[in-house]
Amino acid sequence: MNRLLLGTLAVALTATTAAAEEIRVMSAGAVEPGLLALASAFERQSGHTVTIRFGTSPQLSARLGAGESADVLIAPVAVVDGAAASSSIDPQRRVVIGRVGVGVVIRRGLARPDVSSADALRRSVLAADAVVYNRASTGQYVDRLFDRMGIAGQLREKAVRVDTGEDVIRRLATGSGNELGLAAIPEIRLLEAEGVLLVAPLPTAIQNFTTYEGTILRAARVPALAAMLLDFLTTPDARRQFADAGIERPD
Repeated sequence: MNRLLLGTLAVALTATTAAAEEIRVMSAGAVEPGLLALASAFERQSGHTVTIRFGTSPQLSARLGAGESADVLIAPVAVVDGAAASSSIDPQRRVVIGRVGVGVVIRRGLARPDVSSADALRRSVLAADAVVYNRASTGQYVDRLFDRMGIAGQLREKAVRVDTGEDVIRRLATGSGNELGLAAIPEIRLLEAEGVLLVAPLPTAIQNFTTYEGTILRAARVPALAAMLLDFLTTPDARRQFADAGIERPD
């Protein structure tokens, strides 16, 4: 991170509040790999604490609907749109964090399936003993994709649905047989050491990107610091760090 920028940020934060504060973040799990590292950098430079509670898109929407309090929300656009419709956020303060694509993942040691085209992916999915994906944004897209491919019915008996991308990885790592999974690329990269392998992103023709935005909740206890955190997460250096974790810069 640029030293001058961080020094300026630290001075600004000190001027904003003399005492250390907690900035509470509700975030989608797909951006966890990049967000954790950047939150730690922000804490070191500012002296403030960033507390992050991760969840899937449905979980975040439910938590917002139940009135859970936080300062910053980082979520797919659809979730942020829902929060805007319910007047839970400041609609003028929405920033794009990045976008995340879908990858194919297998247990390490298995033969790599051919996923080089939509037809190849279709054949590999049908040949698998089990197909594992989540109930979050990625899994919702995978459901639609299988419908378009005309194979949803054939997969009904061997589709394994779990809650999160992390659950996909854990299930594959401890599974058996010729299993194939689909998950957000950053989550796969983060957990490859668990015994799985990122085969490849989905082919371009059928790839789906989920865009994640950051925003400030109207009930934020420290809105000025929340704004500082969002500014920090959208600097060029931060975007490069997100990209290194598989969270692509917005177009």
